[in-house]
Formats: sequence, C-alpha cells, structure tokens
Amino acid sequence: MKEEPPTKTEKEWEAHGFKCRVLFVRQSHRCGYVGIPKNHVAYDKNYDDLPIDVHGGLTYSKVEEDGLNWFGFDCIHAGDKSASSLIPSFNAKDHFWTLEEVVKETEDMAKQFAELTLGQIIAYKIQYEPEWFTHNIKIMVE
Repeated sequence: MKEEPPTKTEKEWEAHGFKCRVLFVRQSHRCGYVGIPKNHVAYDKNYDDLPIDVHGGLTYSKVEEDGLNWFGFDCIHAGDKSASSLIPSFNAKDHFWTLEEVVKETEDMAKQFAELTLGQIIAYKIQYEPEWFTHNIKIMVE
C-alpha cells in the first residue's frame, strides 16, 4: 500500500496580532490558518458561526495543544486545481493557489478576526439562523 504524502508547514508568521500558517496538504493543495487566543470573541466558536469572508468559507476550527483556536480555509473547492494527479481537474480554468495567494488570503482572514465583534457574530447568526436567536433569547429570558 502506497504511503500518503505528508502535510508540511510552508510558512508561519504573525499578521494583525495573530499567529498564521499555511500548510501544503499531502502535496495536493494549500490551507490557510489563523490562531485565535482565549480572550477573543471567536474563541471556541464553530467556524459556521462566524461572518468571516474567505475563499470557500471557513472549513476548520479546533482548539489545539498551543491553546489557540485555529480557524482555517482550504483551496480544494470546485474551481480549484490540485497539484496531485490523484485529484483530477474537470475544468481547464481551475486555479492552483500559490503560496503567495494563500498568504494574502490568510492575512485578510486575520484582519477580519482582528475587527470582529460579538455584535457582528450575533447579527450573522440572526440573519442566517433565526431559530438560533429564538432559542437563545428564550434561554436568556428564563
């Protein structure tokens, strides 16, 4: 059985006060991540709960051993090209995301986290999940 290629860290840096990293996953595609500390409004939230506009949407959220809640996105959606021949591209216009492009997108994500408020999270949840608001307001009133 052929062993899967390893995921490697291509770059780690800080942007807008947060740790950032880009991983090259199994020699296929890149993912960008921002590490959020415990005192941030997004800490311990699910990625679906946040109004962060990033390529393909947020696809990862996990509190890791370093104590940071890492949020990330990947570059293997429809319209994205893989570097691996194991993942075929169905359209000649599909795009392979370079390290520079993923760094830029990750820095934009870090900026959004730096500007994110609890009010924005609540407004986002009300807009896209009105039942969440109804349920939580009942809990607060009781």
